[in-house]
Amino acid sequence: MDYMNRLIEKMKDKIPTDIPTADELLVKVLGNQYIAEFIDRNKITMEVAKRYLSKLREYEIAMNNAEADGYVPMLIYVHGEIDIMYRKSKARIEQEQQRKDKSLISNSTMPIDIRNATFKDMHKTDKRKPLMDEVKAFIKKYVEHPTAHHKGLFVSGSYGIGKTYIMSAMANALAKKGFKVRIEHYPTLISELKSKIKSDTVADEVAKVKSANILILDDVGAEKLTEWIRDEVFIVILEYRMANHLPTFFTSNLTLKQFEEFLASTKEGVDMRKAQRIMERINFLAKELVLEGTNRRNPKGD
Repeated sequence: MDYMNRLIEKMKDKIPTDIPTADELLVKVLGNQYIAEFIDRNKITMEVAKRYLSKLREYEIAMNNAEADGYVPMLIYVHGEIDIMYRKSKARIEQEQQRKDKSLISNSTMPIDIRNATFKDMHKTDKRKPLMDEVKAFIKKYVEHPTAHHKGLFVSGSYGIGKTYIMSAMANALAKKGFKVRIEHYPTLISELKSKIKSDTVADEVAKVKSANILILDDVGAEKLTEWIRDEVFIVILEYRMANHLPTFFTSNLTLKQFEEFLASTKEGVDMRKAQRIMERINFLAKELVLEGTNRRNPKGD
């Protein structure tokens, strides 16, 4: 007992003397406009408010931290008891939706500044209108009948005129509606596939690409073509998508005619017949749309 007394005496100097009383805390809490309105609206007595002082303080603290925590508190009064309900803040809902949208898009090979493309942020021109109309029409038809056969696009045109941006904006718009989209920068994809040859995982990666619900192959024709790339990757992807009627989009700096010539020639030789067979599959999957415009990355063209 003597030990406890000595301990209490020693602690006295460390105990703050300005600790507010319950009444003082209640007055402070009632200074919060929302709490005061809640008390008044529900005709809650001071006795009840005092009994639930800890809940009122919790509400006040939660309100101050709502932006950081992502949850908005709401006071409720049921059967003479004060309690708190929490709902997600608008910012948290938007963040979760963005994460969900991103989970529906596979775009790791695309430049970071393209991944968040939207139609709203896009510079609209008369020359882009035909492509925009086609893309918006596709989105509408696909959303209404996702299991039907929908033809994609082979978008050709020069550098920096917005082909990739519009395709990425389409991918994001579809993801917002809950559809999975895969958009691949084709030369980067090929480079990554080559690195997987030793680990014997190329077929697995190609399988993921070819079976995507909606596939966008960006910048086809910019890769260094070999028979292996053409016959073991590109044809495999096209065959699967044609057989399963899966929407497929392409962008290229080459027209379809130029792309056919590109496909025919590899360092192993020229094979126009094989190129023509590939073009039959592309024409089944997509129709060509030539996009014109100014190179917005390098307006002078130098």
